[in-house]
Amino acid sequence: MAHYNYFPTNYIIILFSLIFILTVYYIHVDKKNHINEIDYKYTDTLIDKVKKLLLNLQFEQSDKREYLEKRDEKVLYDDFYPPERRLPEYQYPFNNIKKKIWNIPTNGYPDNYQLMGIVIRSNTETAYNLFGRQKYPRSNQYEYYVEGQMHNTKIKIPIKVKGDREIYNKQEIHIHGTDPSKGPFIVELYDYDLPRYNPYDY
Repeated sequence: MAHYNYFPTNYIIILFSLIFILTVYYIHVDKKNHINEIDYKYTDTLIDKVKKLLLNLQFEQSDKREYLEKRDEKVLYDDFYPPERRLPEYQYPFNNIKKKIWNIPTNGYPDNYQLMGIVIRSNTETAYNLFGRQKYPRSNQYEYYVEGQMHNTKIKIPIKVKGDREIYNKQEIHIHGTDPSKGPFIVELYDYDLPRYNPYDY
């Protein structure tokens, strides 16, 4: 009995070729979809990072402006804050100040300004509060300013002393913006609060 080949060799080759082509196509499509999925995820991540960065910059700018507003208000209204101007907002080193890496004193941090006394010109009955501090601990140099009324306006005026020397009681000083022909101002320093008396000091 004769045997017939119902599947010629050419058909088998074509069939395997189709299977191979379909397999390659499926792998390519699946890989492309996977790459697109990665691209979408990467794009989404990048967009999220940019949004987060912009949001942080916005918050930082808001914090910076709020800090500068409070700082400016202290210059005007806080008697214990010295009369100093500042850099423009875009130049102000806000990040360095937040990280406390700005104006680090090599000789130690100075004290806060304190009310040290008053300065008086008796013939015009004019008086100003005198604020001051050492430039740094145990320094023989000082910084001073006065605060009071001039032409019905509250002002603060820096006091310049030659060599930044300490101001002593009854010392005569001149205040910028006042009329020197009316006489100098006389310093009246307050007494120290402590120590007054220590019963255990032998």
